[in-house]
Amino acid sequence: DMKEGASSGGAAAAAAGAVEAAAKVGSPTAAADNDISSLPYAARSRTASTEAKGKKKRGHRRMMSKDDNDTIESMERKGNAEEEAEVVMRLPQELKSISIPESQVIEGVVHYHIVVTVRKGRRQQRWSVLRRFRDFDSMNTTIWAQVSSKIPGDLVLPPKYVKLFFSHTSETFVEQRRCKLEQYLKVLLGRKDDLLVPDVMKFFNTDAELIDTMVEDANGKLTHIIEDF
Repeated sequence: DMKEGASSGGAAAAAAGAVEAAAKVGSPTAAADNDISSLPYAARSRTASTEAKGKKKRGHRRMMSKDDNDTIESMERKGNAEEEAEVVMRLPQELKSISIPESQVIEGVVHYHIVVTVRKGRRQQRWSVLRRFRDFDSMNTTIWAQVSSKIPGDLVLPPKYVKLFFSHTSETFVEQRRCKLEQYLKVLLGRKDDLLVPDVMKFFNTDAELIDTMVEDANGKLTHIIEDF
């Protein structure tokens, strides 16, 4: 009987040991101490997922290192410089002056030379665009369609005339119209925050030809620079 009891006790102890070992193998704690390939599938998945997350976090920290931050800042500075160098006005506040110094007849049609001065940061640009009277008329229609409630009473476009009764290329007529169109643009400039919506800014940006670029130095003096396009 004693031998039989001892045999039963040993079997019970062995069974308990096997159950405990199986429980340890299936637990996440044991997985960290054992070869992952020997773990059950569920434990392997949990361990692999934990390791992957750890690698991802370490990789993220590497991306945000000082060298990478310096690279990003350098790219941003380059992007800002390129944007400033573009011959385009993006914000109404950038427009500083407009004038129509002259006109010319091209294939029987009068074109007006509009000189636009734009300030972007420390950089000031001047460019010119050629526009016909119908371009002014189209811009004026856009202004009335989009911001009619903000149009001042003195924003008046010169009237149209039938070519049958008026020579649109005569020196007197062209000069009178040039002066009136320039006055129209001056009024527009005075209300630029209200009237220079994106569709109106296209009038000054499309097919622009750069005249010169100046950059303000530390003393506030503007100096000409040569653009490298």
